[in-house]
Amino acid sequence: MIPADTQRPTILIVDDTPDNLALMSALLRDTCRTKVATGGKKALAIAAG
Repeated sequence: MIPADTQRPTILIVDDTPDNLALMSALLRDTCRTKVATGGKKALAIAAG
């Protein structure tokens, strides 16, 4: 686990299956900040800021 005072990287998870998004977010929550998108257009909008 990364110490709380260290900024964690942000990972964008893209998948059209909600269960996969939840699983990946759960697996990464201790080491990364996660953002999720259910498709390409939404992912691009999130990535653009």
